[in-house]
Amino acid sequence: MDAPLNIRALELTCAVRDSAGRITHVGGTLSDGTRWAKPLAEVMREMEEDAARYYVRFGAQHAALGIEEHGAERRLACLIDASWTPATLPACPK
Repeated sequence: MDAPLNIRALELTCAVRDSAGRITHVGGTLSDGTRWAKPLAEVMREMEEDAARYYVRFGAQHAALGIEEHGAERRLACLIDASWTPATLPACPK
């Protein structure tokens, strides 16, 4: 029998942008109230390696995130709502 998967799912609620407005980090709040933020590249790597899953909330619904490729560009995408983009995330608290 295979060992059960222990993949965590984290909600994205905010983003950190550089001076040009590009998202460099995304973050959220853990169930215990601890805030977290990680480099966007690390989040995408974790998703590719099935080390973690990320989602956004639409009211009471949770929507899983995936990675979309547009030519050479790769970005986060909502799997059930194509209108969602990371640009909709507010700035993370400092």
